[in-house]
Amino acid sequence: MGGAIIAAPLTVPLMFVVTHRHPTSAFRAIATVLTGATVAEVVWALTYVVADEGKPWIWLVPLVAAIVAMAALLTSSDTRERSVAQV
Repeated sequence: MGGAIIAAPLTVPLMFVVTHRHPTSAFRAIATVLTGATVAEVVWALTYVVADEGKPWIWLVPLVAAIVAMAALLTSSDTRERSVAQV
């Protein structure tokens, strides 16, 4: 297993915080993909331990988890509704 699985409890919440605070949409898109990949890797490892290479589950469960994580990150980090600071 890779280091991302071990670091995921720290990196995934940090990516949510960083994504909320960064102003560019390109950074948010990249952070979303990285977070989704990390979540997919962690869920794959858990599925592998529980289902022991059950054919549809070994790829279906991590895929759904990654999509849900990316959707949650994108919808919660949308900055279009933020007001612009008055100077």
